[in-house]
Amino acid sequence: MAGYGFPSREGTKGTAASHLINKTPDQEGGMGMRRSFRNSILIIAAFVGGCFTVGAVFTPPSPDSLHLGRTTANELVAMVGSAAPVTETTLKGKVVQCMDYDSFKAGLTSQGKGLLGRSASYCFTDGVLVGYVLTSNIESESTDFDAGKARSIKPGMTRADVIRLLGPPAGGAIYPICDVGNGSQLRYSYTGYTGSLSTKKTVVKDAYIELDASNVVVDVRVREKPV
Repeated sequence: MAGYGFPSREGTKGTAASHLINKTPDQEGGMGMRRSFRNSILIIAAFVGGCFTVGAVFTPPSPDSLHLGRTTANELVAMVGSAAPVTETTLKGKVVQCMDYDSFKAGLTSQGKGLLGRSASYCFTDGVLVGYVLTSNIESESTDFDAGKARSIKPGMTRADVIRLLGPPAGGAIYPICDVGNGSQLRYSYTGYTGSLSTKKTVVKDAYIELDASNVVVDVRVREKPV
């Protein structure tokens, strides 16, 4: 794909670009389609047995190495070690291009183990990073969080208050992904899979914490559902 410093890869225009864009868990597109894909893999694993990997294994960059408004797509690819398919959409009049990475291992459903792995989305506008999020159910790096505590967050609390309650965020965003023009967004996201074919359970959690330029909370959206 040409433009904005992206590696030359063919993208998908006019689609909902990645699960970083605000969506409810029920909506088609974005993370919903990716979760449906993983659920299909889990069902196949139950029939064929054994373990196998879905997607290309990748190592996400540390949050300290990602700088909203500064990191470029080429810098991101250099950190990850490979490019990912690019999707494109328009938000608030701005073109947003996203790279979505997935790596999940399926198998051992008879022992109550579902998909295990991670997903990450990195979105760019005008050539620089405007949002990213990592979702992982790997024990050593799990992005699971307490949705009840997330719901207790109220406007007027600070960024420090949020992190004290929920721990380090799984991602962040600035305009046009966040709603406040000169503010920012903290993202918490988790998808967990357990059970066999007959008892398969999926837990989906997402929290979007909107902050103003002074790092004060102005809006909170929390979504949680078993699937």
